[in-house]
Amino acid sequence: MIRLENINKTFHGSGGTVEAVRDVSLHIEAGEIFGIIGLSGAGKSTLARCINLLERPDSGRVVVDGTELTALPEKALRRQRLSLGMIFQHFNLMPSRTVYENIAYPLKKQKQTAGQIERRVTELLELVDLRDKRDAYPNQLSGGQKQRVAIARAIAGQPKVLLCDEATSALDPATTLSILDLLKRINRSLGITIVVITHEMAVVKEICDRVAVMEKGRVVESGRVVDLFSIPASPVTRSFVESTANTCRVFDLVRESAPIVAIEPGQVLVRLKYLGHSADEALISRVSRQYNIDCNILFGNIDIVSDTAIGTLVLVLSGEKNNIEAAIGYLSRNNVVIEVIDR
Repeated sequence: MIRLENINKTFHGSGGTVEAVRDVSLHIEAGEIFGIIGLSGAGKSTLARCINLLERPDSGRVVVDGTELTALPEKALRRQRLSLGMIFQHFNLMPSRTVYENIAYPLKKQKQTAGQIERRVTELLELVDLRDKRDAYPNQLSGGQKQRVAIARAIAGQPKVLLCDEATSALDPATTLSILDLLKRINRSLGITIVVITHEMAVVKEICDRVAVMEKGRVVESGRVVDLFSIPASPVTRSFVESTANTCRVFDLVRESAPIVAIEPGQVLVRLKYLGHSADEALISRVSRQYNIDCNILFGNIDIVSDTAIGTLVLVLSGEKNNIEAAIGYLSRNNVVIEVIDR
């Protein structure tokens, strides 16, 4: 659905030159939910605006549904943009217009009849659960309701792609989950390809099929979300993944010499990450019996990413040194990522 080829975008200003996007190439499949994640200034929002050419790349090609947008004259580009909806962090609603009028606005621009507009807006109000807010104004709505109106407006013209630029950053966690659930329903029911721009790995974990990680204008890593959560390759990806798990606290606890992670001579403090089906197996009890060691679980968690369980445990291994090393080797051979934190 979307093909970006060697996209570059540089901004020149009084403060100097900023290379916002550097040689980015991505393929986004039709019907998938694709995440682009990075810290502030990583270039992800600029890249999103390059997809619909709100920012024209300095070089490279943008192809959407077989049409090269970067080769179109301005009038043809405006028509083609109708296939690309976009929502933003701060909603961008028109405050002097009702919910109905905000959603109807792009349909009027398309010269649809009053009857067509009435049917479509009513349908969208039902979809985003705002039937009772039809005549309300934006200042009468909560943040989540405003974003639902923005989503309805963005998909009113039945676009093939929906770009979501930090769409949940201004929302509380519970409202964020409800908006992400709505986006998943829209993706499944309407088949719209969704591109999610975010700095929150929890958002990626909740909704995305695949993800690209950006740093300093470049894509440093991309792939299936479950793979990046299981074995993150780049430091920035590891940082994002650990931001969603309490087990990363073990390193702080060791530095602070906290009693919970204190070990005795001969003991080993480890962190295990179970990959895929291994999270369903009783590997800990198995190695305890097979290698005659004690496994004291300190804390852990299980994430569900793309319907795959990924478990993480912090535990203390006690027993003969050779048995502990043999157990560690056994776990590694059984698709468990194991980090020795202290010994």
